[in-house]
Amino acid sequence: MKAPKSWLTQFINLNGVSNLDFAERMTFAGNKVDSLQKINHDTIFDFEVTSNRPDTLSIIGLAREASAIFTRPLKLPKAPKLSSLKNNPISFNVSDQKLCPTYSLVEVAKVKVKPASKLIQSRLKLSGVETVNNIVDVTNYLMLETGQPMHAFNADKIHGPLTLRAAKQGEKIIPLDHKQRTLLGGEIIIEDKEKLVDLAGLMGGLNTEISSQTTRVLLLVPIYDPVSIRRASKNLGLRTEASLRFEKKLDLTQTPEVALRAVKLLEKEARGRQTTAILTHKATFKSPSIRLDARDASFRLGVTLSQNQIDDCLKPLAIKKTTSGYQPPPWRRDLAEPVDLIEEVARIFGYNKFPKTMPSGVIPTHPDALAPNWLRLIRNAVAALGFTETYRDTLIGQDTITSLGLKPQTHLKVLHPMSKDYEYMRSTLMENLIPSLVFNLGHSQNIKLFELGTVFYPTQSSTILPDQPTELG
Repeated sequence: MKAPKSWLTQFINLNGVSNLDFAERMTFAGNKVDSLQKINHDTIFDFEVTSNRPDTLSIIGLAREASAIFTRPLKLPKAPKLSSLKNNPISFNVSDQKLCPTYSLVEVAKVKVKPASKLIQSRLKLSGVETVNNIVDVTNYLMLETGQPMHAFNADKIHGPLTLRAAKQGEKIIPLDHKQRTLLGGEIIIEDKEKLVDLAGLMGGLNTEISSQTTRVLLLVPIYDPVSIRRASKNLGLRTEASLRFEKKLDLTQTPEVALRAVKLLEKEARGRQTTAILTHKATFKSPSIRLDARDASFRLGVTLSQNQIDDCLKPLAIKKTTSGYQPPPWRRDLAEPVDLIEEVARIFGYNKFPKTMPSGVIPTHPDALAPNWLRLIRNAVAALGFTETYRDTLIGQDTITSLGLKPQTHLKVLHPMSKDYEYMRSTLMENLIPSLVFNLGHSQNIKLFELGTVFYPTQSSTILPDQPTELG
């Protein structure tokens, strides 16, 4: 996540904090800064974001972290006023709430498609995102600022109500990258009464692309099922800034606020006019209440902390203390157990403040540690006989199978192979050893090879894993 300092300072005052000090203290608190770069009198911090912290895939999220670490107030923008409009946008039907548990939808008309303002263009470029036009740039700008992706449809190209559902195997769509993709089934798609219009969470459809002739924009601000997005992205080889965020647990409560912010930015950037109310389907969400005892935290961290010290560490992270425990904010869905809160206490308290002590207690010993390592003994014994060990892929191609007089039908086939050379699972080590032997015969006539590895045998039931014995060849 590339974060320009000029953008961060919109939300937190960093006066008196040097770039190196900022990077160091953010890193020590768990927000690793991979690099610093100077561009046009601005400093770009490149953060490494772990999969459990999607909230820091945003400028505001990183500013929240900095606010807690540097104990400085967070300056969030004032919430815009809601419109008094009552009419709803186009009908939007979700076939399975699991695929899209919450969303906000609104229409903005009379837009003028042109380049975005210099500020938006500059911040997008500094963050590594290409500019397109004011409509698309506003959606990307807010995605980077809030961490919430959204999509802008050309409303003039939509015919009839929209339906969100799981794709069927063999359906085709041409996204904005102009490459037709055949769907494997299960991807989240959106369609009108005539066509597929969106490969949801990954990339919009080319047939509803924003163009210079667009006058009406339909804004969709959704939260999708992370597993479905991750699977679709992997299967189709399509990974975008939006999918990177959608495949994680995003804040389920912020879609109406982000939609309203998008409307106000489009009014400013494209002279648009909101023509419908913001239609929102809210998900059922309740932050957990987590009990945390100061003695348990002190024992696990190896340093004595009072309950007040724990409170002081958690309060800047917007973790509320209630009569039943501590309640994380909606953007911290990774916090569910007491150990999660203990980790938060540790990083805000400061890892480098912990005393340097030797480990105490008894080192646990697993019973298996005392058992003989038979695989190692076999390897050593065969190697002592003059054989050289080989390491080969368990995946093989059809040509390898047929060249040895075997049948592909007796092998397990991979559902989504990377290439034709890796379509099948080997059923014997000879399928690797013989090609290795033939290749090495060109260099020496005295070749002695062995391999100790797994082979795979099909089973009759589709619900049972295949037999996977370890064999010596």
